[in-house]
Amino acid sequence: MECPLDGTKFESWQDFSGTSNGLRLDFKQLGPFPQPWALAQCPNCGLPLYQRTFSESEKIELKKLVASDDFMRAAKTGNSYHALAVLQEERKLRPMTIADTYLHATWIAEVKHPETYRALAKQAIKWYDIAAIQLGGKDDGTNSYLYSVYLPIELSRRIGEFDEAEKRISAVAKLDVFKPEWLLRALADERKLAAAKDSAPHDM
Repeated sequence: MECPLDGTKFESWQDFSGTSNGLRLDFKQLGPFPQPWALAQCPNCGLPLYQRTFSESEKIELKKLVASDDFMRAAKTGNSYHALAVLQEERKLRPMTIADTYLHATWIAEVKHPETYRALAKQAIKWYDIAAIQLGGKDDGTNSYLYSVYLPIELSRRIGEFDEAEKRISAVAKLDVFKPEWLLRALADERKLAAAKDSAPHDM
């Protein structure tokens, strides 16, 4: 592969397909392939190659952003989704997009960098909360609002903030919105796990 910013040539594993046989409470798919999919990252400037090609205007913008202190710190963690989330923050992308990227970063952290899991989960929670406010309780056809209020429950439980998880469960239960079966089951599971002070990952 070749970095579009500095021309660095490097090899990187890429994922193109896979089969899922289940889902965790944090929506991580279970199966014989890694989640999230591998995201190539330039070993020199740290840019995550999140798309195949970049326009000249994008390259100009990205060259400035990858030089920021926040991005360079994230790039050095070896978690390409962490670096991408910071890049998305700097580019002021949709809060839901940023939140989802931080969620994906937690999946990498729990395996390779468990000491950073809590910080990444807190960032995901922050951006899901911002997304929930932006969405204003309205369904955009993708369940984004329901995801934005549910996933902070799971992440709060995973980092051991059981009282916070329970408070959020109660708040979601009171929302005057349609609650699909998956959400009702997930809320019931989260309530039981929070009461048991269980912070381990669990399947849906």
